[in-house]
Amino acid sequence: SIPVQTPLCWTSETPYRYTLLICLKDPKGREVEWTSCRIGFRRVEIENRELLINQKPVLIQGVNRHEHDPVNGKTVSRELMVQDIRMMKQYHFNAVRCSHYPNDPLWYELCDEYGIYVIDEANIETHHYYGRLCREPAWAMAFLNRTIRMVEQNKNHPSIILWSLGNESGYGPNHAACAAWIRERDESRQLHYEGALRPEYQGKWQPTKDFNRFATDLVAPMYPEIHDLVEWVQNTEDERPLIMCEYSHAMGNSNGSLADYWDVIRSHHGLQGGFIWDWVDQGLDPNSNGAWKYGGDFGDHPNDANFCINGLVWPDRTPHPAMEEFKKLVQPLEARLVDVSSGKIEIQNRRNYTGLEDLRLEWQLEVDGQIILQGRHEHLEAEPGESFQIDLSLKKPKFQPGQELHLTLFYFLKKNCLWADEGHSIGWDQFRIPEWEEPPPIQLQNFKKSPEEDVTISGHSIIVGSEKMEVEFERSSGFLKRIKLIGDEVLFSPPRLNVWRAPTDNDGIKAWSGQEHKPLGRWLKAGINDLHLREQTSRILQPDEVLPLLEKLGLSERIKTENGFKRALLNLSVKHVFDCGELEETLVYETLWHVFPDLSLWMRNRVKIHEALEDLPRIGIGLELSGSFEEFVWFGNGPHESYADRKAGVRTGRFNSTVYNQYVPYIVPQEHGNLTDLRWMTLSDGESRGMFFSSSGFFEGSVSHYPDQDLYQTPHAFELKPRQETSVYLDHMQRGLGTASCGPDTLQRYRIPAEVHHFDFFIQGFDLKDEDPGVIYRNWNRSIGKLL
Repeated sequence: SIPVQTPLCWTSETPYRYTLLICLKDPKGREVEWTSCRIGFRRVEIENRELLINQKPVLIQGVNRHEHDPVNGKTVSRELMVQDIRMMKQYHFNAVRCSHYPNDPLWYELCDEYGIYVIDEANIETHHYYGRLCREPAWAMAFLNRTIRMVEQNKNHPSIILWSLGNESGYGPNHAACAAWIRERDESRQLHYEGALRPEYQGKWQPTKDFNRFATDLVAPMYPEIHDLVEWVQNTEDERPLIMCEYSHAMGNSNGSLADYWDVIRSHHGLQGGFIWDWVDQGLDPNSNGAWKYGGDFGDHPNDANFCINGLVWPDRTPHPAMEEFKKLVQPLEARLVDVSSGKIEIQNRRNYTGLEDLRLEWQLEVDGQIILQGRHEHLEAEPGESFQIDLSLKKPKFQPGQELHLTLFYFLKKNCLWADEGHSIGWDQFRIPEWEEPPPIQLQNFKKSPEEDVTISGHSIIVGSEKMEVEFERSSGFLKRIKLIGDEVLFSPPRLNVWRAPTDNDGIKAWSGQEHKPLGRWLKAGINDLHLREQTSRILQPDEVLPLLEKLGLSERIKTENGFKRALLNLSVKHVFDCGELEETLVYETLWHVFPDLSLWMRNRVKIHEALEDLPRIGIGLELSGSFEEFVWFGNGPHESYADRKAGVRTGRFNSTVYNQYVPYIVPQEHGNLTDLRWMTLSDGESRGMFFSSSGFFEGSVSHYPDQDLYQTPHAFELKPRQETSVYLDHMQRGLGTASCGPDTLQRYRIPAEVHHFDFFIQGFDLKDEDPGVIYRNWNRSIGKLL
């Protein structure tokens, strides 16, 4: 034991290391052997319900990691390890749990070098014999030997802050022996073992129980519900911190409510983060062509099917969209808009040990997603945990009434560092500026019928046409059968009520039995994937009949004073009643179509859901356009997919993409590509024809060449075949994601209740050469949309 005065301390932010040289001498003092070791100085303690690193509490932004190579299985190269650790640092992970075995020795060297806190875990898991082997004396030495080997092999690594006694093996005297041995051998680290929280397997963490204290210095539950975390922290007298060893199960399209978890973590003393399950989809692809396979694909029995496909990154380390959610929630700095008139913002440094001198700020002022002003600040200076203010000297720009203003801040690295290059994005903040916005004047468009427009009514159809566009309704059902735009047919299948989605793994694992209690099991039992049309009626309304129906459909009193709807070329009332499984009149769907003289379409919808049909996947409409509509533009949240309970990592803007690029290739095909808080979206052929979609309020939507039925019926992404047509989904609401494949289900506030729902959509064909979607939206928004 050698005292060292004021060393530079090792942390995840400052991974300072020293080279220790050791000389072995014989009894006569002659040098026999030299060896060296890279070491770091750091202290790990627990005080006042906090895990302290060098006497500072650190929020654990962690992830569980299996060693996995998509071609070589458990043989992982140095290059792949470096790729993993660089990505973890780039997405602001500061901790990793070696689940569930000691890793390749090189992994610890890299964690030392790059700065990652590590829970090293003994290779002990007796999942099937939970709580049995840990009590059998015959197994005592097996437990102890694995623990001793782990500690003796890895004891010199500063990155290891906690030893774990294993995973999901109950708790008994064999664990107590392992804990005693470690505590005697290594006083510099703390102990972790989740099994000590539930000595008898109960399937759920019990937050009020007096947990075993000898085997774990943390309260480290698996997959706790958010309300249980709050209950524990408010009622416990336990002085240990709570750090979730597993949470937010990242299987497929997942990680709902990450923001809700981090809200309670940041607002409650004693909650100190956790480890997401897990890092990489453990799919195998021996031929390296992206055909990821999983359990059962190799003739292996028994197997857990795709239950190994639960990572934040694909096997080739491409990040899932959920990675952006986590990155935003734990970014190392956060801004607050103090005074919009002067452009003053306050920035807080969330780091524990270092300042912000390595970062620069770039800002842009956007009107309806278009940049009109921008600038940068090169000097960000704040001590750890401190805040400072910057004056951006903003000036109110010129813009149109009804347009939205957003101030967006981006943070970038100023120079290369070990884990990223200069210019790497560290994070962002965005603020809407309603103080500068002006409401649009409420004014219905002055529609005047011209000789060009014509309405033709026959026994089977209703056709409304002009030189530019033509729409046709089926008279018996009220379905919109046809849209002809600038000479070409664009509608492949009509807009229909849609309450189904291709199930996510959290809705229910398709390859498993025993999923009847999951949302997917309930939905299939109810039959919502196969609605039966019980009744259909449609009726052309006279102008004087429109206003009473509008009131029934939920319109405000203001509409009574307006006469714009009397100018509509066609007002069509449609009612569809659906049976679902054994339920009759499960869904009563009423639509009021308006076709205006410019042949824009407005559909106002009322859906009454049977009280027995609680918690639907979605509620909205689905339609298909011809395959020529590939270019996709939207104003809303982006640039990647988002959901009601996973949208902290997206910002408001005007984004350009293609239908093909909206596909997210989850290894098991499922719901994907949803966009939230949409103001409008368009599909076009990129040359002349476009289709515009909007609503009176924010809506959700997506586009895909893979319709829901194909996604549901296909077990592997590489087996999917894109269709030429474009599926368009316009949603009033879509159910959140949750993490119920292994964890809590979607929170109640992100579910769709069985009640009456009102929503509307506006559809208009337009010429790309003559019209901009933003102008179409403002004209719509200041007229019909503002009357709702």
